[in-house]
Order: sequence, then structure tokens, then C-alpha cells
Amino acid sequence: MATVHPQKNPLSELTAGEIMQPSVISVSRRTPIAEVARTLAEHRISGCPVTDEAGQIVGVVSLRNLVERYAEGADREPVSGFYDAPAWDTDEEYGLPSSAVPDTVEDVAADVMSGEVYAVEKTATVPEVARTMMQYSVHRLLVRHRGQFIGLVSSTDVLRAVAAL
Repeated sequence: MATVHPQKNPLSELTAGEIMQPSVISVSRRTPIAEVARTLAEHRISGCPVTDEAGQIVGVVSLRNLVERYAEGADREPVSGFYDAPAWDTDEEYGLPSSAVPDTVEDVAADVMSGEVYAVEKTATVPEVARTMMQYSVHRLLVRHRGQFIGLVSSTDVLRAVAAL
């Protein structure tokens, strides 16, 4: 009788580091959402990291965040001459001086972003990446190596890896 060996899944050998995008488009937390929308459209991406003034990643903004804000905008009252400061402008964590408050009432990336940033190690396998995306209901994960962010892997990257097999 022949011995049956389980067939190894080729996806279990591919890692996040191999399928990730090393060049990551990001926006500042102060980027107006109209510009965020243009950036996503121009680069044909569905979301990107949001950085603070020091270049640290503080969140992620996605098409879903923008659609939710635009849908909500139909019911929003217009601002009547006051600057309606977003929470991040007055947040003591950033220690912003009053001169740092912009002269606009336009929503910015920080107003719509998700503050949750999910990541995987570059050695995570494609099935681990997919499970992490499903666990957190996200379509993109930052990729880390030795504590530093080195890229981004999206659900499209996972799909491309599956299709290439």
C-alpha cells in the first residue's frame, strides 16, 4: 500500500515580505479629505497610512472612511463662522500651539481615519496575512521588520499571490 503524503500548500511558503508593496503612499493627518480622495484615485489604491508631523503612522484612511464621511456630510450642519476644531488640533498629546490650528473648516485625514493600525511581520505567511485581515476586517496591513514598517500588504496583493499559483 502506498503512503499518502499531504500536499503542501504553496501559499504557506510565500511571505508578506515577498508580496508586499515596499513603496507606500501615505498622507499627513492634516491633508484635506478632498486631496486624500484624489491621492487614492490617482494611485488606484483603496487606502493608505496617515502620518503625524514626525512621520509616525497614526492611522489609516480608506475609501470606506471617505464614503462614510461624504454620506454623513449630507446631514451635517454648515459651520457658522467658527473654526470647528477637530479633536487632534486640541489634543494635548501633540502639544500643538494655537498657531498650528489651520484657518479652514475643511475635514482632514485625521477627522476620518481609523486610529487602529494593524501590522504583520515580514515573515508572516500569506494564510497568516489573510487570517489577520479577516480577524480585523481590514483590507491592508503594514509590514514590519525589526520593529520598523517596511511596506504594506493589501487584500489585492493576497489575491495576486493566489492567482499566480
